[in-house]
Amino acid sequence: CRSNRGKTMCIVNPPEPATHDCSLQSQSNFEGPTDPNIRPLHHVVWPRWQRVPQRAEAMATPSNALAALLLCFTASTRPTAAAPTVSAQDEADPGGKPWIHGWGSGSDMLWADFGSATLLTPEQVAFIGKTYSIVSLEKCTGQAQHLSTEAAYGILSAELKKVNPNVKVLFYWHATLEIASPDHPASACYDAGRTFLEHPDWWLRNDDGTRHIDGPFVYRNLSNPDVQRYMINTPVGVQVKAPQNFDGVFYDGAIQSPYVNLSLSRAAAQNAAVNQVALAMSEALEAGEHAVGGHQVIGNGFAQYHSGNPGFPADNGTGMVPWMDGICVEHFGAFEMTNASNCSLIPEHMAAMMGDIAGAAALNKTVLIKGWPGPVNGPIDQFGPTIPPACKMGNGGETYADRGAMAARWFEPTYALFLLVADQTVFWSYSWWYNVKDGYYPSNPNSNSSAPAEWYPMLDSAVGSPLGDATRVAGGSGWVYHRAFEHADVEVDLADYIHGTVTFHSS
Repeated sequence: CRSNRGKTMCIVNPPEPATHDCSLQSQSNFEGPTDPNIRPLHHVVWPRWQRVPQRAEAMATPSNALAALLLCFTASTRPTAAAPTVSAQDEADPGGKPWIHGWGSGSDMLWADFGSATLLTPEQVAFIGKTYSIVSLEKCTGQAQHLSTEAAYGILSAELKKVNPNVKVLFYWHATLEIASPDHPASACYDAGRTFLEHPDWWLRNDDGTRHIDGPFVYRNLSNPDVQRYMINTPVGVQVKAPQNFDGVFYDGAIQSPYVNLSLSRAAAQNAAVNQVALAMSEALEAGEHAVGGHQVIGNGFAQYHSGNPGFPADNGTGMVPWMDGICVEHFGAFEMTNASNCSLIPEHMAAMMGDIAGAAALNKTVLIKGWPGPVNGPIDQFGPTIPPACKMGNGGETYADRGAMAARWFEPTYALFLLVADQTVFWSYSWWYNVKDGYYPSNPNSNSSAPAEWYPMLDSAVGSPLGDATRVAGGSGWVYHRAFEHADVEVDLADYIHGTVTFHSS
């Protein structure tokens, strides 16, 4: 447990969340040592906690860990367990309030995360600025024009705001990995990265003294107070240059990592610092003299890798919820949630993810869901997207036209899957990968795109506000979910989701 704004927050897995004692507990109650050399930005007791393997099957039920989190955020201020007198937002949010969308049409709920080797064309800027409520500009954007990520962000955020002053533009900043190679300093995508490479003591080292790397890139040693300041000061520096165009940080890689070549205590300290930096970053962005308010630090994110993959934590990312303004769900309906044998999903994993999203939304967190055209389980390359053979259409997706046709075919079931968890703070993206040409605007004679030439007509129709949560109903495989909206009904069988439907009312 820890304190935040005078409230006690517990990350626990109680047998009965409704009766859990939320008083502060001693560090001895948790497994795992903490590194005495880390200088925490905020006091924290770092637990290593486990998710209960069998969770409630109902979509709207979050994991036991999130259920306990919800309870403890409000326990000290509510007269009964069922009637909180303050919102979870007041107690859980480390910075500003969540971003919300309306229910006028599907387009109101859209967000995007992409990069581009060059700056965007005027046509791309116009479409993206008008279409998306939130845009995250990825690392290395503008590199082919010898621009740093910071410089490209400054240019594009201003251009997008000129088209739509209300669009929120996020600065991409990885939580642990420096996008630069010590052996090739010119590879640094960020101006700040050149400074980082000048400080070998900032690099994360394995226990044997070698660099902790991912390909050519080196990890940051977040136990170093100078690195913590670097992590916070870099986005604050971007904010200072144009505060009216800066809306926050897309904090990639925020999920816990095993750091297999580090001791347990050093790995725990590194993971703890990821969360601590996020909270301090959010507070710094809000408190600075140039702040205009409403900034978000969005952590990426939730997953559904289970015990078979030791590279991801047992909590599947839910432990970061108290520390972030929002959460990204990057693999929604794809990757580890896919069933390659039948071109569909693993229902238990998908239902679990839906429950975690509902839990985060209940805590008033901004949630950014990355949707995919079908059960994608690998990156796009010269041979097309990596998806189970049963899902291949056309010529397999090797051309822009093929991928556009596949995206059009998969749009309705993927949109239906999202609508099962749609909430006022939950946004959705639909594309193949992370280049701007991977489906973030319609294909046209002047610029290829992996989206169809006719932008998805269903987005123009209003579903209206939801009339309740999604419910599991009888029929199909036993994993059929239904949800009613003011102007539409949604139905998806998680074991056969290509046949998911969004049916608009005739009126």
